[in-house]
Amino acid sequence: MISPKQVNQLTKYFSVHNIIVITTHHNPDGDALGSEIAMYQYLKFLGKTVHIINNSEIPKNYQFLNKDKEIQLFDSQLHRPLLDKADLFLFLDISDWGRLSEMDQLIKNSSAVKICVDHHHVNCQFANLDIIYEHASSTGELIFEFLKAVNFSFDKKTAIALYTCLLTDTGSFRFSNTTAATHRIASELLTMGINTKEIYGLVYEQNSRSKMALLGEALNHLNYECNGKIAWFVFNERNVCQISCLVLGHGRLFGNAEDD
Repeated sequence: MISPKQVNQLTKYFSVHNIIVITTHHNPDGDALGSEIAMYQYLKFLGKTVHIINNSEIPKNYQFLNKDKEIQLFDSQLHRPLLDKADLFLFLDISDWGRLSEMDQLIKNSSAVKICVDHHHVNCQFANLDIIYEHASSTGELIFEFLKAVNFSFDKKTAIALYTCLLTDTGSFRFSNTTAATHRIASELLTMGINTKEIYGLVYEQNSRSKMALLGEALNHLNYECNGKIAWFVFNERNVCQISCLVLGHGRLFGNAEDD
């Protein structure tokens, strides 16, 4: 989806800027984190000084992406000088200033070049260069296309990161955003020696006892509405009402109950 013009724009920006900060939205998911790691690998290959700084901790099930500790948790005192020195900000899987949380104003006020790569709808220009394709399955799909266009030699770490993007943002390749292109990319990543069973297990099979107990409690107290199309439950703990809703047919559980 990324056009040759956009590839040239990106490569030009990367060639003339040397201190690059990569970031993403608050509460990052697999697509956000995988995209960050993939672009980090590429920019380090170019010899750039690269920092990944996020506003939120990495969820437990995505810690495997950060084995080498490239991703840092934002600390105002520690990272403000670094943000001031940056000459390029790369926003991945985010096109809304509000989702930058604490780093919002610091980055907004910076004179550094700002580049956004995302697959979500935007109403206005977000950065100096916006590369937005809503039909992409994930931001990782766009990153893959870019890296292929510049003939980047994929290593296993980059392949794992990008496969995680595809896996998580397509709901294990079952959501409607899964296309033939998505499967082709996944197929190519498989040739790079990644272990898809292991990745799936790390992402989806690390539930704690408390999370499983909460899920069990929820399923045991489901109420049905709209001829069975909507199921809901109310769970009270420590006087906090946590309401979640399971939309049948989509297989997603929405809620604010934390893991522990």
